[in-house]
Amino acid sequence: MPEVVLNALDVLRDSVWGGIAVVLLVSGWVARWLYKRLLAPSDLARNELRLLKAFNEEARGNPKAYLKPEFVAYRANLDRYDAKVRRLKDLGYLQDSNIRGGYLGQRPVWITPKGMQRAAKRR
Repeated sequence: MPEVVLNALDVLRDSVWGGIAVVLLVSGWVARWLYKRLLAPSDLARNELRLLKAFNEEARGNPKAYLKPEFVAYRANLDRYDAKVRRLKDLGYLQDSNIRGGYLGQRPVWITPKGMQRAAKRR
């Protein structure tokens, strides 16, 4: 079996087919990179991303800023935000703060560094 592999490598190295194989391999890597960077579907819905960006703007670069979901949702023009905030927590973009009770029933939250990076992306 090793002889077959070595013979195949010799044929590819000394012929045009070797160059074609290298070009195909490199173009496959480039296509995969482009898909991951530019065309991959977003893990967040449009409203969730808008809410996360509003949390990031409200935090102003401080991951330990106490953010009230009611006020951030109002700023993002969202009416139903409870499920979206819960999903952002499940994805690791938000986390509960150390305050037990919150104003208007919701606990304040912190945006995580992962959430700040995700909010800074275009999509």
